[in-house]
Parts: sequence; C-alpha cells; structure tokens
Amino acid sequence: MKLYLDEFEHYNNIKRLASIISKPCIWSIISILNESTDKTLNITALTSKLNSNYRAVSRCIEYMKKLNIVEEIVIGRLRLIKLLDTRLAQAMDKVLNELKYNSDLFFNK
Repeated sequence: MKLYLDEFEHYNNIKRLASIISKPCIWSIISILNESTDKTLNITALTSKLNSNYRAVSRCIEYMKKLNIVEEIVIGRLRLIKLLDTRLAQAMDKVLNELKYNSDLFFNK
C-alpha cells in the first residue's frame, strides 16, 4: 500500500509541474529574457512587452522562481528578473528555438 501511495504522490507532483509549465506566460517570459543581452529585465519592461498587467506577470514569475528558472534581484523598488542557466530553462529555450525556426512543421501552408 505504501508503494502505491508513493507512486500516486509522484504522479501528482508531475501533474502539478506540468500544469505550471503549460502556462503561456512562462514561455513568453523565457523568450523575452533570452532576447535580452544579459538575460535580465525589469519587471515593468516585461509587463509592457507582454502587454499584460503587473499582477499576472508577477504571479508567473513566482511560479518560475519555484521551478528555479528565474532569479529576482530587488534593488530598492526596482525588481529585476534574471533567467538562470538551469537544465529546465535550457530545455524550454531549446523548445522555443525549435518552434521558431521549424514552425512550418506545425503550421501547414
């Protein structure tokens, strides 16, 4: 019975992780941060580039911090978001690049 409960908890963790990674704002933030020169951007600039509101972007950043994708640097009232060089961030960047350069595979003309 213990094995079954451990297995069930493992699948719940995977399901939670997949629900967080499936958020479009996370993918958009990774894409925008990769385009910047030092992979760091002010949260206000992120908000304007995403054409979103501060609260939604802040919530996505909190999810990303839990996944260890980004780091938040606070200097006074300034919040800088830096993309970390983790395996998950690299994998997501690789997926984004594949979609960007091979989009004809997904969108038939």
